[in-house]
Amino acid sequence: MADKTVQRETLRCPVCLDLLKEPVTIPCGHSYCKACIDTYWKQPRGRHSCPECRKTFRSKPALVKNIMLAGLVEQLNQTQTAPPAADNAGPRDVPCDMCIGESKMKAVKSCLQCLVSYCEFHLQPHSNVAVLKKHRLAEPSWNLHENICYEHNQVKKMFCRTDQTLVCVLCCMDQHEDHLTVTASAEATKRRRGLKWRKDHLLKAVKFREKSKDWLVDEDQAIRRSAEDAVDQIAASIGSVIQKLSKKRAKMEQLVVLQRDTELSLVHLRGDKLSAEVSKLKRSISDLEALETTADPCFFLQHCPAPSAPVLDLPELYFKDAGGEYGDDVAEAVSKFTDDLKDTIKQFRPPEPKPTIRARFLHCACDITLDALTAHPWLSLCAEDRGVTLKTPPSAPADHPDRFNHYRQVLSREALSGRCYWEVEWSGRGGVRIALSYKDVERQGNADACAFGHNGSSWALDTSDGHFSFWFNKQQLRLPAPPCPRVGVYLDHAAGVVSFYSVSQTMSLLHRLHTSFTQPLHVGVWFRWSYSGDTVYFPSIKNNHPLKLFLNSTDDES
Repeated sequence: MADKTVQRETLRCPVCLDLLKEPVTIPCGHSYCKACIDTYWKQPRGRHSCPECRKTFRSKPALVKNIMLAGLVEQLNQTQTAPPAADNAGPRDVPCDMCIGESKMKAVKSCLQCLVSYCEFHLQPHSNVAVLKKHRLAEPSWNLHENICYEHNQVKKMFCRTDQTLVCVLCCMDQHEDHLTVTASAEATKRRRGLKWRKDHLLKAVKFREKSKDWLVDEDQAIRRSAEDAVDQIAASIGSVIQKLSKKRAKMEQLVVLQRDTELSLVHLRGDKLSAEVSKLKRSISDLEALETTADPCFFLQHCPAPSAPVLDLPELYFKDAGGEYGDDVAEAVSKFTDDLKDTIKQFRPPEPKPTIRARFLHCACDITLDALTAHPWLSLCAEDRGVTLKTPPSAPADHPDRFNHYRQVLSREALSGRCYWEVEWSGRGGVRIALSYKDVERQGNADACAFGHNGSSWALDTSDGHFSFWFNKQQLRLPAPPCPRVGVYLDHAAGVVSFYSVSQTMSLLHRLHTSFTQPLHVGVWFRWSYSGDTVYFPSIKNNHPLKLFLNSTDDES
């Protein structure tokens, strides 16, 4: 293979660097392609010379075919008709900077000192010349020019850690004199050690994103199932309302028919009575007319009414005695039913989708921290104010106006509005109440107005006596749910909705409250019994949502 390579290089034309075609020899002994030397001599230089040795001829020499070289070229073409495809530089290969002409060879090495890429032929001096042997060779590179400092025309052999850039030696003594500089090889060695860690980090990121994709599929299915359940509940609720309306409509129609029949019977009775009275009056008129025509004065005086006899008054119209227009009772019933229906529609709320996975609530997660100024003297805050522990004797002064001085209670710093979700867990022997309260709740004294759930300004979930119960304004509602040490609370302030969930592997609804809030809410804790060491803790779940991690965890990986 080496002999073929040497032979090919020997038979190359010095002008086009390809195999000689119709080789001719000029008087100085050098050989060229006939077309190449003719083209070279046609250039306007004023004289004919050899492209290699630069020997000048007075007149254009006669071109004589070199029979020996032509034979060797023909023999080489028979054994290898075309140069190997690997020798020619393709579109993605780095070409040799030393080759001239349109067809360049593929570079096999780049010299970091010369900043030149060499093919196998032009790289030979770096293997033979002693000075060039000391140069550092690397794989062919397109961007060797970027390693040159154009200000000092020097190779960038240093790295400035202050400015994070490659510089030359003169730059280190000039613009980067006071900066931390090391050799480029030393910086490369240091960074190469971190590649394994970065690679492992990227692999973990890939695995996490694959898991996140699986989570998104589960989330999609959960949302669809939840929406279908909500639609079914809405249809059932609306169907129930429609059924009630149909029954109410039938009853009201029966009422209208009954009242119509009653009123019509009265009208008919009054009509019959009027007809009888008309007949009687007409007979009286006939008697009077007959009396007027009689000639017998004795008969006339015997049957003529006395002048003092009362005259029959005209009766009032009978329908004026009814006391009102027809249908007043029906109109009143319809008006009352319409008002009741409006109230029903206002109170009707579409059922909320039932959660199937906890991650759905983490979109609106918030951190809860407790306010030490409101804590009862027996309460001690811990875990960066996210936890509170019951201790005796008192661990805090009791003379602050915002402090609960009788009930072992504490409020949060945060005033909650909008949509919020948080979780709370507790441990110990006594029971606790997890509450939502207005800020203006009473703090001083032992009145019921100071206790969470015993006034109209707070709503509380009680965990005492081994069961859950809900308290508001001294009213207790027992909840048929087993106790658990961790509860999630979802607040939609604008909609007036508070939902309590037991949190474990899944989430189960404990109680949902529908009301109307007039102020922002604070989270509250009440230790019902004086068991020292009982603790309530609000864990930070704000940044635990898988989708948030998926969206925010890639900036520092590249």
